[in-house]
Amino acid sequence: MRNFIAYYCLVVRTAFRHSLDHTQTVLFVLFIGAGAATAFVKWFSPKAAAMIPDVSGWQIAAGVLGSIVLARLVLAPYWIYSEQKEKLTVQKDAEDTPKGSPAKLIVRINDAEPYAFSQGPWVFRRFGIFNDGAKAAENINVQLRAIRPKPVIAVGALDLPLSAWTSGGPDPLILKILPKDEALCTVFDACPERVGVSPSIRWEASQLGRGHTFMPSIFLENEGRWEFDYVIQSSNADEILFTLVVRANANGIIVEKKS
Repeated sequence: MRNFIAYYCLVVRTAFRHSLDHTQTVLFVLFIGAGAATAFVKWFSPKAAAMIPDVSGWQIAAGVLGSIVLARLVLAPYWIYSEQKEKLTVQKDAEDTPKGSPAKLIVRINDAEPYAFSQGPWVFRRFGIFNDGAKAAENINVQLRAIRPKPVIAVGALDLPLSAWTSGGPDPLILKILPKDEALCTVFDACPERVGVSPSIRWEASQLGRGHTFMPSIFLENEGRWEFDYVIQSSNADEILFTLVVRANANGIIVEKKS
């Protein structure tokens, strides 16, 4: 019973606070038309005029007001329904909107193309940045922040952090990665160092990235192990910190993501 009374109180409140401009206009036009028709009938046919009741001004005003109130009460449940439907639609849209960053970046790497391949004596190692989100990832910047242990020999100043190269060229900034698309970044390009006919004892790795003062190369001794620490930043995705483990031997170089 309490809910029943509360609902009808809501109907009454809605009826008197809701705009009814169009309905009021139609009612006023109808009453004006009815008054004009009555005056015309009385002038045109005295007999018909005798059959029409004499309506005073206050009765006309009461009729207009009562009709407006009645129309509001009839339409109030529809107005309540429309308002509740709009609120539920807004709430559902808010619940369906993914929380947090609209772009979701994932680092991918393995020992097959396009992440690992060879051309002659050269080996090429890449990692992928995959967008698993619903919107494009914007303004992505990738940096190599540290190499542990620090290489003993480097060509040029090993001025970390280095802005990593993208696969499309020497540009450290990836402007956009579309949903379900991937961009490749260079870990390094490496070639075995040979002295005469002696077997290689180390690899020279270049294309590590661009530093503040130089674009260095480093030497990776066979049977060595290093950890490359990276960071990926974007204007609309969460920051990613990850480490690649690099192992070198006489047969090649293995690069894996550290778990």
